[in-house]
Amino acid sequence: MTTQFIPVTSGARLSDQVAQQLAAEIKAGRLAPGAKLPPEARLVEQFEVSRTVVREAVSRLKSLGLVDSRQGSGVYVAASPPFAPLNFDAKSADSQSAVAQMVEVRRALEAEAAMLAAQRRTAADVKRIRQAVQALDKAVAAGGDGVEEDLRFHRSIAEAAHNPFLISTLDYLAQFMRGAISVTRANEARRADFTTQVRGEHAAITEAIAAGDAVKARAAAGRHMANAIRRIENADPAFWTQEGARLAQPLVRKLREKEPTVAIEVIASDAISDLLRREADIAVRHVKPDQPDLIARFVREATANFYASEDWVRVHGHPRHAEEAAHLPFVGADRSGHFLAFLHQQGLPLSEANFSCYADHSLAQWSLVRHGLGIGAMVDEIARDTQGIVRVLEDVPPVRFPIWLVTHRELRTARRIRVVFDRLAELL
Repeated sequence: MTTQFIPVTSGARLSDQVAQQLAAEIKAGRLAPGAKLPPEARLVEQFEVSRTVVREAVSRLKSLGLVDSRQGSGVYVAASPPFAPLNFDAKSADSQSAVAQMVEVRRALEAEAAMLAAQRRTAADVKRIRQAVQALDKAVAAGGDGVEEDLRFHRSIAEAAHNPFLISTLDYLAQFMRGAISVTRANEARRADFTTQVRGEHAAITEAIAAGDAVKARAAAGRHMANAIRRIENADPAFWTQEGARLAQPLVRKLREKEPTVAIEVIASDAISDLLRREADIAVRHVKPDQPDLIARFVREATANFYASEDWVRVHGHPRHAEEAAHLPFVGADRSGHFLAFLHQQGLPLSEANFSCYADHSLAQWSLVRHGLGIGAMVDEIARDTQGIVRVLEDVPPVRFPIWLVTHRELRTARRIRVVFDRLAELL
């Protein structure tokens, strides 16, 4: 039987689309164990992609144990099905609905973990859980987002269950939940009722485990996850993605003009781990990465200054000197104190009282500035292309920072990556 494949389209990475189609044929048995994959030339023709894309897709199938290469013969479906690792689509995990669905899975696991923890906990386990709660409260009180402390609290409960398989599963889910928890905790920080609710839920779980009440512990953990789903649904991260796409349009347009055949997907993220997990091929960063598997090229130095919306200036006036900022509202980049320390270095006499709101993503910060919620720092190129924005605090020295292009060492050898990398270096 001859297998026919559907040409891939722009959107998701081409190699991912090819790999998914091939994997689906293998898992459905239409490409049987021991069967030879179609020749590379035929796959190129059917998928309407380059040889590089096909080779990347086949390489991914090899890493999953679905196919084997035979010297001088070709690529064959593995004779016996591999042990299938737990593997989620990273892009699906970014969507609000998918994250909520994963919390549904996590709800069952967390409820079971809490029940087992109540049955099996030791005095040392209870102490660690209480310490995790205290660390979370302390982090929030200090202005932090509490994300890592939140994850640590739930892991301490899994540890108290004394089931290594449960711990490993929850650890795996945590990598997908970290971003969702960042969104929900930021959302909760804006609402006192949410913050109080979360603290109460954590306390209920902790006390039930400490008391050895398995039924109450299970119910409390399940209730916590159900409420987490509701809070995820009430959070609104969409504008970050929308803003990211808007700000990337000029760069994407220029690249498209130079390389019209390259499929481009823009991901608004500051995480270096995106590259290490191959969730992105190329990244633009403001710090040189120190990971040995990443390579970087210095492009140029850029500048940033302080800006406010025209509406804000009409209400508050036009401050030009650092001394004038002492009683004005600013948009904060974090609640850890790092951004405040940075502003002090710029000579601005500010305190936490100056911050009307916070956002831990630069695009979210810019959106808040555009909507008149305070003064914020922004790269000059972006600010100049934004309507309704005025530069303020002109006497404060500009912030200078480097721009680096970063990619994975192995990807740099792929022609399509090399071409885009070099073009971006020219355009930036």
